Amino acid sequence: MGKPDTFVWKMKKQTGILFGMLFSTAIFAQSPTALLREGNELYKSGDVKASSEKYTAASDADPGFFEALFNLGNAVYRSNNLTESVSRFEVAVSRAPDDRQKAKAYHNLGNAWLSQKEFGKAIEAYKSALRLNPSDEDTRYNLAWAQEKSKDEEKQDGEKKEEEKQDGKKQDGEKKEEEKQDGEKKEEEKQDGEKKDEKNKEESKQESGEQKLEEKQEKEAGARMLEAAEREEQENMKQVRMKLGTYKSANQQQQVKIEKDW
Repeated sequence: MGKPDTFVWKMKKQTGILFGMLFSTAIFAQSPTALLREGNELYKSGDVKASSEKYTAASDADPGFFEALFNLGNAVYRSNNLTESVSRFEVAVSRAPDDRQKAKAYHNLGNAWLSQKEFGKAIEAYKSALRLNPSDEDTRYNLAWAQEKSKDEEKQDGEKKEEEKQDGKKQDGEKKEEEKQDGEKKEEEKQDGEKKDEKNKEESKQESGEQKLEEKQEKEAGARMLEAAEREEQENMKQVRMKLGTYKSANQQQQVKIEKDW
């Protein structure tokens, strides 16, 4: 095992395969005990897959064969199938013939949980092992390591939650500031629109006044042109009459009229 932080969980004693139940008396071929022996030889040679098959066959032949169940858990664990190793050790716990053997199964169950960083479950398994075998220093050591890691995890979780909380506050602040800026922008746009409308109205009013003045000026200019045309026409008629000797001034017209009144 590598050395995580300042602790290293100890599996030396418990992960060792069990040989205690092998008998020196003659046994039948492919009996559970023979299958266990073959599995142990394969396990020691490093062929954990083949050893798992032998341990499975032994436990199938004798469902209460604790050594086969325990060693199967170790072989599965060694193949890095941690989830399955948990279930195998749980079965071993339930089939242990005495407290000492059950303590070993609980110890390795704790190791399987620990390898998955399930520190709370590992702590409970180690405590169960120590209740059955209080003198097991390896289990006590692993329990301390698991508790230390659990505290680290809680601390990290707390820091993460605090960081998320601060990020949430920051995001809320940024959102409120953005909403404020949007509100100010909309108000500014509204005021600009009102000013623009007012300007357009004023320009429209001015254009209307200018148009009316222009129309008035055009009308007056037209009147003046008409008046000038009439005067020009009268002057032309005057000149024509003078040439014909029929033109009489206004005084002459008045004198004639007076004479007629008399």
